[in-house]
Amino acid sequence: MSQTQSQDRLDFTKEEDLCFLRAITAQARRDFDPGTPIYIAWGIICLIGYTGTHILVAQKQYIWINWMWWILSGIGITLSVFFGYRLVKQQRKKGFISHIDRQINWIWGIFIANGVLWTMLGYFSDWFGGPGFFWALIYAFALSGTGIVYAREWLWGGFAIMFGMILAHFIHSYPYVIIGVSMAVGCILPSIISRKRLKELEKEIV
Repeated sequence: MSQTQSQDRLDFTKEEDLCFLRAITAQARRDFDPGTPIYIAWGIICLIGYTGTHILVAQKQYIWINWMWWILSGIGITLSVFFGYRLVKQQRKKGFISHIDRQINWIWGIFIANGVLWTMLGYFSDWFGGPGFFWALIYAFALSGTGIVYAREWLWGGFAIMFGMILAHFIHSYPYVIIGVSMAVGCILPSIISRKRLKELEKEIV
């Protein structure tokens, strides 16, 4: 075999390997479950929490805002642990450990840790004195990061929250309600799309 033929064969093998890796990556993205019930739960919690904040601010019952968020956060954390445990069990049962899962956990872990830290230090607040807009930004960035490493619908979820923040900035009468709705849409709609794709994949496999 000539040197030219050997080089052509080597290039062809590299191309085959690249195609194989791309196929594996695409399959992993299709099979991966980002834990959609967790996102849906937090989307609902954000909608309730931000709407409740608007009502309490309008009635000047500021003292109850923190209590409401502590209760909602406790519910959200409990649901996250429950659904996260179920998801890990399902993945182990399938023998499927996804690198994408680790990436998404790192993305959310870093952003949530920063959110908690800066909220406790009190460096970020909106005109009502709370960190509502700051946490909306945390969600927007984290969802966008999820969209970059996983699927485009999550990226659009992040954009939806950013759009809601801009809209809330100009509509001062209902800023928290607008942000709550945008965060619910940003979390729940991508979850529904991802869940539908997984269901369709399961039908194909059967």
